[in-house]
Amino acid sequence: MKVDFTMATRSQICELFTRMYSPKDHPSSLATSELKEVAEKFAAKLDEKSFTPAEIQGFLLTRKTDPMKALREVEAWKNQAVRSKQEKGKMGEEIMVVDGSAQDRSAP
Repeated sequence: MKVDFTMATRSQICELFTRMYSPKDHPSSLATSELKEVAEKFAAKLDEKSFTPAEIQGFLLTRKTDPMKALREVEAWKNQAVRSKQEKGKMGEEIMVVDGSAQDRSAP
């Protein structure tokens, strides 16, 4: 079995944010119309296809009750994450899972 893990698109980033802070699940959160606008601002701060959905979700989970805090802190998180990836040489690589083991797609 082959499962590809790809980097998040802008629409996926918006979707992750919207689901995390849904007024249905978080009544004290933003109104639906406000949420969409904040989600778009959040997504605009992240470079498309630079982070996996799991990385973004991990960031959001640590700010689970405060969507505005997530919006305020996303740029600092992005900059730190990019530096960390560059140091590890992993920027832009895609990971593929085959039969339960992760494999670097850029490997020969």
